[in-house]
Amino acid sequence: MTSSVVIIGRPNVGKSTLFNRLIGRRKSIVTSIAGTTRDRIYGEAEWRGKYFTVVDTGGWMLDTSADSIGSLINTQIEKALSEASIILFLCDGKQGLLPLDIEIAKKIRKFNKTVFLCINKVDNKDKKYQIEPDFYELGFENILTISAEHSIGVDDLLDKIIQYLPEKNPIDINEAIKVAIIGKPNVGKSSIINAIIGEERLIISEIPGTTRDTVDINFVYNDKNYFFIDTAGIKKKSKAHDLPELISIIKAKKSIDNADIVLLILDCSREIQHIEAELAGYAYKKIKPIGLVINKSDLLQNKIKDQKAYIKEMREKLDFVSFAPFLFVSAKTNSNIKYILNLIENLYNSYTKRISTSELNEFINKELKDYTLGYFKKLPVKIKYVTQASIKPPTFVFFSNRKVKTEPNKVKYLENLIRKRYHFITVPIKVIIKFKKK
Repeated sequence: MTSSVVIIGRPNVGKSTLFNRLIGRRKSIVTSIAGTTRDRIYGEAEWRGKYFTVVDTGGWMLDTSADSIGSLINTQIEKALSEASIILFLCDGKQGLLPLDIEIAKKIRKFNKTVFLCINKVDNKDKKYQIEPDFYELGFENILTISAEHSIGVDDLLDKIIQYLPEKNPIDINEAIKVAIIGKPNVGKSSIINAIIGEERLIISEIPGTTRDTVDINFVYNDKNYFFIDTAGIKKKSKAHDLPELISIIKAKKSIDNADIVLLILDCSREIQHIEAELAGYAYKKIKPIGLVINKSDLLQNKIKDQKAYIKEMREKLDFVSFAPFLFVSAKTNSNIKYILNLIENLYNSYTKRISTSELNEFINKELKDYTLGYFKKLPVKIKYVTQASIKPPTFVFFSNRKVKTEPNKVKYLENLIRKRYHFITVPIKVIIKFKKK
């Protein structure tokens, strides 16, 4: 079982700041707005040669009415606690012990796990070991004072943590297929991931914008490692209502930058919007393979007719990614969900395909024997040879015998030639033309 350290506490006590400190990078969104973190956020940490998973959770809420965000967050916290090896119960040293802290302590005891009571925001080193007597009343044996923001006492906390954890090999994220899940709010991104992994790992709600952080999920299927990045629903910046939403936009686009594969989730019960074309355009600009996953197919009245109409609309509004494969699914009924991993694998295989230089040149010499890129001083510019320079994206460098300013349609012709011959049909490729001196 994976060793995990779960951070829990009421809203705004510094859980995300501590999470970022423990994993050594800014991953969870940190603001003074209560309720910024909602899903479970997972990160890998290392201390003195030992590796473990750190889990950031939302602030425990008092509002637990049915279908409320508070209820959904609390459910996620309880799931994290059930998986925990160690619980870091975070309280605010400046505010002191509050009634909600006492209620959370009662919840924690039911799980019978190792607990470290961390009194956060003790920013004065001279007061490092001064703890308000009220906190002792909670009855926890391991009590530490820390300042997550200024890294005071965090090293001592890490030393304590590794004493209780078995050694664990680090997860090599570089070996996983990294998949960014993007789309408008409320199209079913989290529902699709939950359907794939078979677990309600992410909060599902009809309230648009429920996911605000990017949520990383490591998933192994048929001995293949997948790394899903569930992003917040992206709106135009002018329509973002608060600071966390603005940060979510930036983080979601960064997720596209870091991904191997991008899945754009669409809702077939609604028209395709400009923002969805903008998202696809951003992924295309970054030369990322794009899969179009069309969710909520269970809502279609006339399946064949309505699907054809939607495909037509999609080809018109997303014509610049006409090569992108698409799949109709329903996260609600689980229809076609199993084929999403096949879609990802096929895209990844194309994105990482390599063609030998000898094979490329044999083909090019045959196909481009009489082809010219243009003219230099009335002399034809010919292609001497071609080689594949890299993958992710597949990049091909054509070397010419003379310098020439190549027209875009010439580059597109070479791109399509390579794409069709070597079955790069579903992924973008990059073509570069260079002058090679004799």
